[in-house]
Amino acid sequence: MPPWRATAGTRRLLALATEVGAELGMAVQHVETGGCGDANLLAAHCDAVLDGLGPVGGGDHSDAEYLDLTTVPDRVALLAGLISRLG
Repeated sequence: MPPWRATAGTRRLLALATEVGAELGMAVQHVETGGCGDANLLAAHCDAVLDGLGPVGGGDHSDAEYLDLTTVPDRVALLAGLISRLG
């Protein structure tokens, strides 16, 4: 898996997501977590990639994996706002 290096495009996309989040009353912040995922593959070929915009959950890929359904509406609103701004 290639490393995911932040680019100027990713920083601009994060700033836009932070702006949309603030309008929705949500805090959006950059957090480095280590590990790897599909975003690493995209980042090797794209100028701007964000990960972690989905609902809150945990216990990834285990019997204890869960999704906090109460976070779905806010996360969908954030994603829709970001897409709207980009479109």
